[in-house]
Amino acid sequence: MQAAGVSVLFCGVRPDLMQVIKSSGLARVIGPERLFVFEEQPGKFWTSTIDAAQFAYEILGNDVCDTCPRQTDRVDKKDGWYYLI
Repeated sequence: MQAAGVSVLFCGVRPDLMQVIKSSGLARVIGPERLFVFEEQPGKFWTSTIDAAQFAYEILGNDVCDTCPRQTDRVDKKDGWYYLI
């Protein structure tokens, strides 16, 4: 994916899987900033997904199509454009 210029992000990674990713050396290959760990805490639902989406928009920067609603909105605004799957 790196050779093709494609950014890969992992979100919702369970802590036990994260340990395997780290111990195998895969975290160094992927880049630890691209790994978003699932946190099971009251009031912190889907935060790794939202964090990953925000990081993806940082990678994109202003590189969006002319009709993209992201042209004027910022993902960190509460009324901004984001969704959960």
